[in-house]
Amino acid sequence: MRTPIRTLVFAALYSLSQVSGASALDAPPYVLQWGSMGTGTGQFKRPGSIDVGPTGLVYVCDIFMYRVQVFSSTGTFVTQFGSQGFSAGKFADAVAAVAVSPTGEVYAADINRIQKFTSAGAFISAWGSSGRTPGKFSRPSGITIDSAGYVYVADGGDRIQKFDSVGNFIMQWGTHGTGPGQFNYPYGIAIDPAGNVFVGDVGNYRIQMFRSDTTFVRSWSGTLADSTDLYPISIDVDRYGHIYSPNYGRHNVSIWDTTGTYWYRWGGLGSGPGQFNGPIGIAFDNSGGIFVTDGDNQRVQKFAENGVVGSGDAVPNGVFEVHVVGSPTANGRLSIQFFGRAGAAVSGDIFSIGGRLLEGIQGTTDSAGRLTIHWTPRKDLGPGVYFLKARQGKMVSNSRFVVLR
Repeated sequence: MRTPIRTLVFAALYSLSQVSGASALDAPPYVLQWGSMGTGTGQFKRPGSIDVGPTGLVYVCDIFMYRVQVFSSTGTFVTQFGSQGFSAGKFADAVAAVAVSPTGEVYAADINRIQKFTSAGAFISAWGSSGRTPGKFSRPSGITIDSAGYVYVADGGDRIQKFDSVGNFIMQWGTHGTGPGQFNYPYGIAIDPAGNVFVGDVGNYRIQMFRSDTTFVRSWSGTLADSTDLYPISIDVDRYGHIYSPNYGRHNVSIWDTTGTYWYRWGGLGSGPGQFNGPIGIAFDNSGGIFVTDGDNQRVQKFAENGVVGSGDAVPNGVFEVHVVGSPTANGRLSIQFFGRAGAAVSGDIFSIGGRLLEGIQGTTDSAGRLTIHWTPRKDLGPGVYFLKARQGKMVSNSRFVVLR
């Protein structure tokens, strides 16, 4: 198929974030935090793996308290389950990972077994023992669950195992090594909306991507000169298919697309809002919330996808969105569509991928909260990725688009 003289491709609304000194784009807005050092409810002795259930409950592994704590999306303590021990419902070792199924059941990785609980923390069943044959484990460290309820476990035996919802073994893949489909301690694991499986291969400092049938697709490693910049002990995928991974040693969160293209990171060492000291786990809810366990700060921080209200202006449905849509007209005109608060001013700045301001646009939404601006890229803009940073009041929304010539 021939490429048109100019094609402008829509890129989904995305929570872009800032690399210090490299871009004017914002990190996901900070919303709130909870937790402190301690043994009481709502306190932690290193919060680790985290997941969000279908009703919005947030499940946090309290690693050295051998328990899972459950909170509302605003950090209100709901319940907890687990204690140190070998019997059903207890954890013999630090709780390595937690994942919630589409129907609300909770799966947690123990020393060499997977335990299953109700959404309220009542024990249901367990499977596994020490070993390297199918269905056995060598310190499982990551769990994820697909839309059909199948359970994927990242096993310290350098493999991924797949089970049905009651623990029957389905399949496995992986061996020890550095080649495609091989692992050196797989840890974080996640599945995107298309069923692709992403594995944090921590010992090889990379993320590997597989199809649902285990076919290897690609892998990528760190973006800095030091390859250990990527240490993916946890991974999650947002609703637009972007891959997020906290970097414990670098105190930030990095983001890629499914091609392995590195986008941005946010954070930095500290204890203030939006800063981290050893982030470990990450999870998304269905409303645009991003939850990060800030391990050595003994807290959970919540952020909003850019374009989702965390605080500030009230807008319809709690959302301010900007969609960039390519027009079929010969001049390659873009339609920039704003959705937000009715009758209010909006503005947008268009940047190069390096953060250079190229052009500004502005207007006012109509009575339905909508505004469409038709914009033709300057002729001197070369092919590549461009960013639109839009504002309405205190709300910020970022989109990415691609120009092909």
